[in-house]
Amino acid sequence: MSVQPTEEADITLLARLEEACSGMWNISESDSPVFPYFSNNAALTGDITTEMITRATQRLWNDKSQEIAGGTRCVESDNMPLDQQLCDAIDVTQFFQTRGGGEESPDECEGDRQWRELGNLIAANMTGLVGYKYGECEITYIIAGRSCTGHLMGILTGSVET
Repeated sequence: MSVQPTEEADITLLARLEEACSGMWNISESDSPVFPYFSNNAALTGDITTEMITRATQRLWNDKSQEIAGGTRCVESDNMPLDQQLCDAIDVTQFFQTRGGGEESPDECEGDRQWRELGNLIAANMTGLVGYKYGECEITYIIAGRSCTGHLMGILTGSVET
């Protein structure tokens, strides 16, 4: 069972994230669904760290890792817990632009529109946004930020890149 928020603003935002992520896929060599998450730890202060993100998402990652990875395992190290995997910071804006095609256009597909709208929803409703790429072949992407109540929220998805 995933952690659920108790404050109205967080309940509303998580519902909007769940709706925005519904049916979304991160297209790669092995397509992966997109999952929203929420951490009910005490409201955050200071910068969002990889340790905070790992603690907040580890249970979801454990539950969904086969779906995130498209049912594949590239290398043995990709089976390690997130906190033991190679981790690189990524640009959040670029993450959404490369998946959503950037600006709205008449030629965009539904997936492009969904990615652009998800990026806009997150940017408009969260502060302190950070993004991390965990792994080398079988990759977990985590985008995180603070809700207006200070709780950690975001999305988690995967990609296979050989």
